[in-house]
Amino acid sequence: MTTRGGTWPRPQEIARWLAEVAAVHAGTAGVLFTLLLAVHEVLLSHARPLAPDETAYLQLVVVAQCGFLAAIPGAATMLAPRAARVVVGLSFTLPALVYADSMVFLRIDRHLPAVLWLLLDARLDDNRRLIQATGIDLRAVVLFLVGLVTLAAAGAWLDARLARRSWARSTRRAMLTACLVSTVALGSLEVGAAHVVPAPAWSRFGRSVPQVLGALGPVIRAKASLRAALRPLPTPGAVTEALERLEMPAPPAPGDVFFFVVESLRPDVLEPGTAPAMASLARDALPITTAVSGGNVTQYGWFSLFVSRPPLYWNREDEEGRRGGAVSLRVARRRGWRVELLASNDLRYMHIDELVLGAGRSLAAEVFDASVTPGNSADHDALVMRELAARVSAPHPPTVFIVSLDATHLPYLWTPDFTPPFQPYADAGHYMRAQVDAADRLAVLNRYRNAVAFVDSLIGRFVALLRASGAYDDSTIVLAGDHGEEFWEHGLASHGTEACGAQTHIALILELSRTMRAAHQSSAPIPLASSIDVWPTLLDAAGVTGDTTLLFDGRSLLRGATGATLATNQRYWYRPGRFVLDDGQQKAVLELSDPEHPFHTQELDVLDVLDEGDEPTHAGSTPDEYLAVIRGAFGRDIDRFFVARW
Repeated sequence: MTTRGGTWPRPQEIARWLAEVAAVHAGTAGVLFTLLLAVHEVLLSHARPLAPDETAYLQLVVVAQCGFLAAIPGAATMLAPRAARVVVGLSFTLPALVYADSMVFLRIDRHLPAVLWLLLDARLDDNRRLIQATGIDLRAVVLFLVGLVTLAAAGAWLDARLARRSWARSTRRAMLTACLVSTVALGSLEVGAAHVVPAPAWSRFGRSVPQVLGALGPVIRAKASLRAALRPLPTPGAVTEALERLEMPAPPAPGDVFFFVVESLRPDVLEPGTAPAMASLARDALPITTAVSGGNVTQYGWFSLFVSRPPLYWNREDEEGRRGGAVSLRVARRRGWRVELLASNDLRYMHIDELVLGAGRSLAAEVFDASVTPGNSADHDALVMRELAARVSAPHPPTVFIVSLDATHLPYLWTPDFTPPFQPYADAGHYMRAQVDAADRLAVLNRYRNAVAFVDSLIGRFVALLRASGAYDDSTIVLAGDHGEEFWEHGLASHGTEACGAQTHIALILELSRTMRAAHQSSAPIPLASSIDVWPTLLDAAGVTGDTTLLFDGRSLLRGATGATLATNQRYWYRPGRFVLDDGQQKAVLELSDPEHPFHTQELDVLDVLDEGDEPTHAGSTPDEYLAVIRGAFGRDIDRFFVARW
């Protein structure tokens, strides 16, 4: 737009200029803004239910953010004209990247840039295992990348056509202005959000819609704090001495132990309509009312089950001098058991295999790794169970068979010869979509239940084999979920995002052999159990005696109440710091202020106190009142795991 002799342009020039600006926005920024707004509206639905005024305010935030993102290409090309076509081309990938970022954040509580940084920082094999562990087909990732390249090429072609117009430079100046204006507007809206949107609602919004600024909005602040440090781990020498002091009954060990670790297994599926075989096992097992995993992701679940410590110690047992494998299995071998691993999933993920079995998997006499064979996780599960049946049918000494089953992990699979009982169910690519409608969510849940029913059919055939061979009564069967699975009970899906009951409560079956049952006749209900208690219970039932306080944080469920459970949230990749203490009646959400150095005295922040439905209680209480609640309900449990200064 120009002026003549220092005067304002004529109305005709202004009208022509506005038309040209409208034309270029219709071709580039307008299209981009529309696509971004459509994606954001889908994602915003994940943050609901919200109050009407909260929804209206967040709609304004979404519009400002979409305007900012849509104006970036024009602003960037104005500042770097030689890269104009590249920048505009890449801008066309923004809607897809925004959607992908939200899906990644929804699944693993990390934004896409953090995941990309992790992939760049890791070895190629670790990257492959990380993608496999998400349950996402690698082919889907490749197709997504091809789609991004196609969009970028289309954007570059469109910019090449538009750049020939005389009004292109003026339009880009306008977009630079729009970028600055939208930045100010977005920042102002986020700063002012605290007056309209409560911090929990803003948190739900941030977990659903990728944020450009984000941190300027309201945050959930600690209700109170105390000074504490995680109790130090015993030295390897102290562990060795404690192992030597344990008293072992005369061999042989009391029968085989079949230790099934089933991915993402919720407790509410242990009913005859979904999992009749597992439900039958549960009726004859220890009467556990509620079982809680040590964490809400696979590596935390395995850690707590076999190391028998809270995953606040995860990735510290693997330090130099602590690579002998899980102490529980070292004791089991002294008791006379042989150890074998049959894995459906790749347990090299997060180095679970070495964490449990030691460097070089030294504690295992045999390892059968189905993950290296062709097929998907359901095929691997079927192969593992066939191999287990073959090994049990052959002569063998008393053995702990550790069996991992993976078909119940996202995207939830079964083999073609299995007839899924729950209809309708979602297709295998459901993880690429944001399910909003109740019918779509039910279809995903049905798919999960079908995968559970498939795994149950495999376990049912194996139990029938044990009964037919006469080995059932002399066998101990442990079946545990590594963690739970959420289906939008709190607005999210899958696991690894928050330590709510849906993600941390697990199916847990402990059916002792006839010999073990004879030594422990108690049938008193066990109201609350943690996965860290499983191996202490098994070793106690097998007659191992002595002081195990240096070896385990878990306690035998045969000796009565064990205290509150501790479930760790995957808030940080390498140094978990947030956790939930659950005593069966209420929960305390706590977080270390410096998770990188948990053994240093620091602030242990009380983020909230919840009921068993994960709803906040004691709202409006003072910090002293919150501390009184924490000390009264969880003081002994905090002192059990921490050196606390009240």
